[in-house]
Amino acid sequence: MRLEPISEISKQVVDTMRELIAKGTATHSNKTSASWRYEGDEFLRYVKSMQTHFQPKGSKVVGCTVRHFSRGANIQNPDYPTKQLLIIPINGTPTLYPPGEQIPPDNCCYIENTPKLSGEEIDVVFVAFEADKQE
Repeated sequence: MRLEPISEISKQVVDTMRELIAKGTATHSNKTSASWRYEGDEFLRYVKSMQTHFQPKGSKVVGCTVRHFSRGANIQNPDYPTKQLLIIPINGTPTLYPPGEQIPPDNCCYIENTPKLSGEEIDVVFVAFEADKQE
């Protein structure tokens, strides 16, 4: 697990996402009793901008989504080790097991395996990326 602080611009985007969630502007899809994905035209514009802000050097972003978990979740990274995930908390304080460390606000966490995300009523951004293929 590698933690890094997010940029000031990314903090502003996360703050705006938090406000849209609180106001109910972000809609819910793929809803179950324990989780859902946030959507809505205005909200998805900010999700798309996260892809640009978190484009690691030498990598290609292949997806970005924002999810809510009532009681945590097992993180599925089916293409590991070719794809990696970046997790950014929006609301709540998620903990990753292993190693059992919290992801503090205004930080992101790079993961390459399939950990368990723990926490109650948490909202997180997932950015999936893969290394550029060298020819």
